[in-house]
This record gives sequence, structure tokens and C-alpha cells, in this order.
Amino acid sequence: MYGKKIIYSIFFCLLSVNTFAMQLSNDLQEIVKDGKLTVAFVSPDVNKQTYAFDKELALKIANELSVTLNPVIANSHDEAVALVASKQAELAISNITRTPKRGKYVLFSAPYNNSYLALIENRNNATVTDVTREKIIKKYNQPNMKIGALEGTVFADIAKNYFPKAKLTTYTNENQMLSDIDNNKIDMAVTDNYIGKSLLKAAPQLSLSLALTKIHDWILDDAIVINTEHIHLMYWINLLLDTYEHDGTLKAMRSQYLNHRVGK
Repeated sequence: MYGKKIIYSIFFCLLSVNTFAMQLSNDLQEIVKDGKLTVAFVSPDVNKQTYAFDKELALKIANELSVTLNPVIANSHDEAVALVASKQAELAISNITRTPKRGKYVLFSAPYNNSYLALIENRNNATVTDVTREKIIKKYNQPNMKIGALEGTVFADIAKNYFPKAKLTTYTNENQMLSDIDNNKIDMAVTDNYIGKSLLKAAPQLSLSLALTKIHDWILDDAIVINTEHIHLMYWINLLLDTYEHDGTLKAMRSQYLNHRVGK
């Protein structure tokens, strides 16, 4: 009889361990219980192709969790990061570059895209050969230089950090930024190669006067933004991204939406 009690005790102990092992982590449980995944995106007006890519990736993540996608639109990349930091969104997926500054407040997944840093310059002053990070910093980190960047983006942070001697103007309107380069009010604007091509494509009247200069040794990594308390969610998303990388899902999406990206 005593032996049977021991066997039953071991059985129920093993059952409890197995049940516990199959439970979702707390941060994933919260999302599944809520029935929705709230994801912050930057307004699609900024770049429709990157928005379409990020929206599809968010939908895939929501489907993997068997929940619905609840999109929240932010006015800038910094605002999207802030929505996650303040727990108004579980994730931000919007062409957001990993930086140490942002990493103080949020977690980042492994990179799922990358792109070259680039400059939009007036053709009369464009850097046309052997463009490296070192040469660009030497050229534009000067007191007489005036540079621009879109407000609330990593490009404004890069301008402040790497061109501290230059005068920085931040813009909320990309057309005004392009116009100021064309009229020599600023010497260049910091962007990335994909966004720069999109901006110039949308302003064909400036194609003869402005040039996009890709910096071939300055690569930016885009990642998914996650709240610092959602450690298991971050690990799970990294596993999912790794799966999508190996089975060709991300490659197909890049080909469809982001054919100018560096890719992997």
C-alpha cells in the first residue's frame, strides 16, 4: 500500500511538471488572454513599402499567437519606441534602427532587415567616389556645415553624435528638407539608402539637382522593439525570426517590398 502511494505521488508530480512546462510564459499569456497583439507603426505616409513589409510581419506574429493584430499609428520612430516603453503597445515594427540610446528604455529583437546609411546631397557638392564613414565624417563634421534629418528618427541622433560641429536642422516635412538641400540652405541630409531612394522617387523634379550618396561601410540594423519586462516574448520573437530567415519567409518578403535593402 505504501509503495502504491509513492507511485501515485511520483505520477502526479510528473504530471504537474509536464503541465507547468507546457504553460506559456507570463508575457505571452497576457497577449493570448487579451486576444490581441498591439503593435506600433510609423504612419504609412512616411514610406508605404516599409509599412507594408512591417504590417505583414506583424500579422504573421499575431497569427502565430492566434490573436488579432491591433495596429497603433505613431507620428515618428521615437514615438513608436515610446509607446512600447510605456506599455501602450507590446511591439513596435516600423523600420526602427537599434541604437544604444533607445536600448536604455526598450529591448530589441535580432535584426530582421538592414540598410546602408546614406546622404542626400546637392549634386554640385556631392561625394561621388570611395564613400566611407571616415571620409563623410571628416567632410561634414565642420562648423561651417549645415545638415538636416527628419525629426524623431535615428538619423537625427546620428547627425548629433557623428557631426557635432555642424549645425543641425530637424524637419517634420521631408519635402521641405529636400527643398532646402536644393536651394543650398543645408549641405546634406542624413537618411538611409532605401528611404533616400523613396524620397527622391517621390520628388522627380529634383532628380537632376539632388544626389543620393550611399556609405558602403555604414550599415544600420532594423529590429522589433519590445518592452523591457517582456523577456520571454523577445526570446520567442527571436526564435520566430530565425525560423523565418531559414525557411525563406523573410527573403521572400524583402524581395517583394524592399528590393533595395542590404538583405541577408
